[in-house]
Amino acid sequence: MPKVPYEEFKRQFAENLEITDIDSLDFPLAEIKEFDSMGKLVISVLVEDLFGIYIEYEILESQTSLHDLYAFCLLTSSSDQTKEI
Repeated sequence: MPKVPYEEFKRQFAENLEITDIDSLDFPLAEIKEFDSMGKLVISVLVEDLFGIYIEYEILESQTSLHDLYAFCLLTSSSDQTKEI
């Protein structure tokens, strides 16, 4: 799976949750009202599409920032690729 640049991940995160103020993504995820239970389901599909990994709801709940979520996705997707080799 190709590495997804952070800015692309951020843009698609905002687009999928219909967030127009992309600067609000710099806030903690818990403060982003669109990142509710339905939003987490939407983002789990996005993560699967972009990174080729399944992310559990509890993992989404535990991420404090968009940067943390992105780092988790990169780390998990690269370790999954290592297992396939």
